[in-house]
Amino acid sequence: MPGQTETEIAEPMPVAASMLERLLGRIYSAYIWLVFRTTRWQVSGDDDLRAAMKEGPVIYLLWHSRTLMAIPLWPQGLTPITVPTAANRDGRISAITHSRFNGTPFSMNFRKSNKSASRQILRLIRAGASIGLTGDGPFGPRRELKEAPLEWARISGLPVFLHANSVRRQSRLPGWDRMLFPWPFSRGAAVYQRWEAEIPRHMDESQKAELLKSLSDALDAATAEADAMVGLPAGL
Repeated sequence: MPGQTETEIAEPMPVAASMLERLLGRIYSAYIWLVFRTTRWQVSGDDDLRAAMKEGPVIYLLWHSRTLMAIPLWPQGLTPITVPTAANRDGRISAITHSRFNGTPFSMNFRKSNKSASRQILRLIRAGASIGLTGDGPFGPRRELKEAPLEWARISGLPVFLHANSVRRQSRLPGWDRMLFPWPFSRGAAVYQRWEAEIPRHMDESQKAELLKSLSDALDAATAEADAMVGLPAGL
């Protein structure tokens, strides 16, 4: 696991987690590590991500349903990724889990105004942090792309890399996002794909809608590719 030098720019998660939350975070991370180590992974596009990271930070985007394995699958040897997490119980457990892998959690109140949240993220981006986030946010609706990733990419000029992962042996959790829950000793796939669209510095509502659709479709396509790599239909 690479050092944390570059991620010192990110504010650490406040030490506000309860003992139960810390215990659950350790249990979840132990299970995720078991899945990661016992899965035969097929990887697509990580060379492109590594090449882009030599030039600077990136925005790392995925659907919320594929988050459990996303941080362990951040390619080793790259600067650890900064992950905004919600300032609630689930967010604190997630932050503890991320911190045990190749991620730097950043506690954030997503219930604040978009401007307030964007200022926090853009400050990290301008300091050189790569940001990992979910396109449909922490609360959904499922696979409904928010405007924030596009806005942050527009203002920062950072490249957007889409990520998706899948495993052959899996279940789905009964939440709003139908979270993919992977089982160990399986076959897995990880996809990293650069979104090639050009984002104008200034755009009207029509251009914004077109780019949001393009980004959402590209993220769906990357997710379908990961599913296909393990022999599953898209979005199962």
